[in-house]
Amino acid sequence: MIRLLFLFVLADTKRLPDVQWISTNSIFDISNTDHVLSVSIGDRLSIECPPPSNSGSSYEYSHLYMVSEAEYSHCYLASPHLIGTCDNSSQQVSISIVFREFTPTPGGIEFKPGKAYFVTTTSNGTKEGIDNRSGGLCASHQMKLKFDVQPKNRHGTNRNHNRLPATTPVMYIIHADYSEEETQPDDSLQRSSTFPLFFAAFSAIFIHHLLFIFV
Repeated sequence: MIRLLFLFVLADTKRLPDVQWISTNSIFDISNTDHVLSVSIGDRLSIECPPPSNSGSSYEYSHLYMVSEAEYSHCYLASPHLIGTCDNSSQQVSISIVFREFTPTPGGIEFKPGKAYFVTTTSNGTKEGIDNRSGGLCASHQMKLKFDVQPKNRHGTNRNHNRLPATTPVMYIIHADYSEEETQPDDSLQRSSTFPLFFAAFSAIFIHHLLFIFV
């Protein structure tokens, strides 16, 4: 017999403002620290490649890598993790990052609270120089991002980037498969233990939305 338990959990995820990945973006100006972003586990962010160009020669081509702090600071690649590529001058391309502590994707990046993560490109902006392994736009235009992942009991705030609220109720389905030989729990105990849990979860969602309306 298969029993299903539906559990609703409020996942406080935020969609952060998009980052425009182009050398003229003021966040890459050496005079500020706008490229340093505070994020929390569950947050989502999109890096927008340069807009489509009628002339491919004016498009900035680049590979984006997650790198170590040393690679980030000195603009070179040793053991990079490719996260996306801007190489389509005829179509808008977005690179999405979800700051998950655990990822279901094989080889995916997992983010740990309290740690920093670094993104940069050593491509020089041209189609021919997209595979450069050092220097490039990292050195010439400071094209790099730093993500400070906040501890779980804190929510990061970006000085110049307001978070967009996106609190989402998430439903988890938990099942237990009992064979005929195994001892199955008494139906009355199953009902009495499941209902309070469901009621508590539903109440939490209801109260959360009331607070959202009146605050």
